Amino acid sequence: MQSGLDVLVLESSDRPGGRVKSDKIDGFTFDYGFQVINPKYPEVVASGVLKDCDFHSLPAGFRVVDGNRSQKLIIVNAINSPGSVKQKLALLGFLGSKASNTLSLGEVSAQFPTLFAEVLEPFLRGVFLTEPKDVASDVAQKILRSFVFGRPGLPRGGVGVFSAELAKFIPAIRYESVVQQVSARGVITDADKLEADFVVVATDPTTAHQLIDGRLMPEVLPSATWYHTSEDKLSNSHLLAAQKSGVIVNSVVLSSVMPSYAPAGRMLVASTTISPTSESDVRRELAHMWKTSTHDWELLAKYEIKQSLPFHRVGKPIYSEQHVEGGIYIAGDHCSYPSQQGAMESGRLAAEEIIRRVRSTR
Repeated sequence: MQSGLDVLVLESSDRPGGRVKSDKIDGFTFDYGFQVINPKYPEVVASGVLKDCDFHSLPAGFRVVDGNRSQKLIIVNAINSPGSVKQKLALLGFLGSKASNTLSLGEVSAQFPTLFAEVLEPFLRGVFLTEPKDVASDVAQKILRSFVFGRPGLPRGGVGVFSAELAKFIPAIRYESVVQQVSARGVITDADKLEADFVVVATDPTTAHQLIDGRLMPEVLPSATWYHTSEDKLSNSHLLAAQKSGVIVNSVVLSSVMPSYAPAGRMLVASTTISPTSESDVRRELAHMWKTSTHDWELLAKYEIKQSLPFHRVGKPIYSEQHVEGGIYIAGDHCSYPSQQGAMESGRLAAEEIIRRVRSTR
């Protein structure tokens, strides 16, 4: 490694990336829950790996479905977005200000109520996987800025390609190695006992809670992604559709924005829900959202993710303490804010602290 330290990664699955992974089945690509990569995230830029990912940006804008009405919108678009000029300036002022951790996005949105209700709320419900009005305004501001300045997209082979490229920087990774116990001097896996001067627990919140005594369990949000296919041709299929109300928070025809996600002649639709629901309800809403019959659509896969994102309520600091004790550190977006940027940043901060400690003893 560039720091001169010997690093070993223990990965419980058969591939790197945690949630940022993809399955390839019968010519289809299923990401582990619908997700995109923002090329303007500072940590993504610093990694430099997108150039090797065959990365493609998604079309600008999205479609808001409200009853029988559907409208294409772009966040902070002065011409197309609902709301007065005053409200648009207020939103821009919020994005450029120092946001408060003591206020929710709902409270702040009183300055731009129409923009929030018609544009931000339906879009951000699929980003935060909860009601956006309840999210702390400082976290919401960071996420909104990332969408304003960056145009998210996907690698041609699925989001798992991004994780695979990042893993190339690590010379030693042991896959299917389950850590059972962590101490200040190393770890015990299902097959071995390993000594180490430092241990970084970069897992989901529940596993971190189980491995580290006294670690408070952060609040996490669940979601499910439904993958349907058919031979239908849909209108506006290049745009993500977000609902103002309903069991589906968003739906996207992945094969329209990334043809490699499905075999030729087939359509792949990814739809996200954040509360328990039936496939019949999902089909009913998809028929409404895409203005077509879904009777013959085939459900290919459903990914239920119990720990999709950490929930940042008002009063919860964006960054939490990552040094646990001795040589034990913790990393993940639950230590930062809910995003790939937050997860990568927390890993970098933990690594930099370890490097400083090592150099101070030399």
